[in-house]
Amino acid sequence: MIEIEEITAPNPMDLWELLDRHNLLSGALKANPSLVSGMCQNGNFLIWHEDGTPLALLMEFRSMDPEVIDVLVVPEDRWLGKRKADISDLGVWLRERWFGMGFRRVQSSVPASRVNIHRIMKSMGFIEETRHDVGLRGGIRLGRKPEGLVLYGLLESDPVKKFKDPVEV
Repeated sequence: MIEIEEITAPNPMDLWELLDRHNLLSGALKANPSLVSGMCQNGNFLIWHEDGTPLALLMEFRSMDPEVIDVLVVPEDRWLGKRKADISDLGVWLRERWFGMGFRRVQSSVPASRVNIHRIMKSMGFIEETRHDVGLRGGIRLGRKPEGLVLYGLLESDPVKKFKDPVEV
């Protein structure tokens, strides 16, 4: 069973290394590394783990609109996106957290190439709000070339997705 634990006062170097390991350091972060320190001071960080093994880091940040929260999932387990039933259960808990905190919208910008993160967002009940094949054109530079960002959104009125564990035959 996947459990969630909040990380208080994360170390900026640890966050930098995690983002770097997953090729999620944007051009803006590389140009201004102090932004990672600001992320640590202004965000909430939730680690998903199973029996002490980290599966993913969920980062939450306030957006420009005080009723909207931005989230990013950084999977440590490359197969996490295939665990739809477990992720949908986490999604229910996270919905209660976010909407219980008074947010009217939760959103996430996911690099188009990150298939595992897309699966996770959909399993948590997020709605893809931009076309996956295009997204926000050139929305982020993670390597040499800019790539698209796919915008996901979640409203309290969106249906809760529940998946059943696959049946072994």
